[in-house]
Order: sequence, then structure tokens, then C-alpha cells
Amino acid sequence: MRTSRYPTAARQSHTTGIDQSRNAIRGLAFRSSNVSPAGVRVVCVRSSAMTDSRTIQESIDAVADTMKVSKEQVMGRIASLTMLKVPASVTDTANAVAFVASDRARMMTANVINSTGGAVED
Repeated sequence: MRTSRYPTAARQSHTTGIDQSRNAIRGLAFRSSNVSPAGVRVVCVRSSAMTDSRTIQESIDAVADTMKVSKEQVMGRIASLTMLKVPASVTDTANAVAFVASDRARMMTANVINSTGGAVED
């Protein structure tokens, strides 16, 4: 079965709920032409696990406990999954969002910005 990175992939039976939600968000960005004439830009920011967020901290604790490894080992594994070899933080993602919302990015619309540090390749 052919896989796609676009909204139609959500209709395929082998995709996960996360795949479906990502494709739905991407679909919204690509349909921004309806609001663009009013000066509205639609830009999605794709982030990765922000290791200083409460939910990821709880997940790290659970994984470390289940696997009988240290939190530092789990954090190291998360960092190793990115091209930059550092985990994302809430501040990193907030900075990406602030840039996209700024006038310096005024020509960006109908787009998905990758702020994963290379954890996800586009």
C-alpha cells in the first residue's frame, strides 16, 4: 500500500492516531488560502519531545523505571535521536514559534516548520 505524507494518509488503515493528527494539522496549513487574503498566515511548528516539559518528564521517569535505567540514560537516548544530538526544550520550541509569528517570517504561510533538531526529516 502506498504511504503519503499528506492528509489522504489519514484514511489508510495502517496509520496511527498520531499520523492522522499530524496529517490533519498539515491539511489545515495547506488550506490556508481561504484566510490568506485577510492577512492571516497559517504555519504549523513540528516539535519533538521537549524534555523539560512536565509530560515528557513524567514519560522519562516511567521509561527509566520500567527499563531499570537512569533518567540520564533515557535523556541521552532522546538526544541521540536528533541530528543535533541535543534534546529540544520548551524554550527552543517557543523561539521557533516566536520567529514564525514575527514580521521577519511574513512570507511564510501554508507551511509546516520542522523544529525537531533533525529527529524528524522532511
